[in-house]
Amino acid sequence: YTKHKKELPVKDMPVAITVAKSGNKIIVDPQIEEEDAMDARITITTTKEGDLCSIQKGKEGFFTTKELEEAADLSIAKGKEIRKLLK
Repeated sequence: YTKHKKELPVKDMPVAITVAKSGNKIIVDPQIEEEDAMDARITITTTKEGDLCSIQKGKEGFFTTKELEEAADLSIAKGKEIRKLLK
């Protein structure tokens, strides 16, 4: 273990954004109170280039294709905002 220990190169800064659906409303990064009322949620992780690198859906509800596209666009935009704050 320690014999092969070396730092891993950091090549990207993936950022995960959770989008919730409650009725026909979309909420970005819901608070705990909003989580209780949501029908579905999806967490989308993006790279600094805006590529999707992971997606996880939760809860029993569903997202339409249009809502999934909106969630992806929101995740890309919010990921860029967060990366700027972290620099």
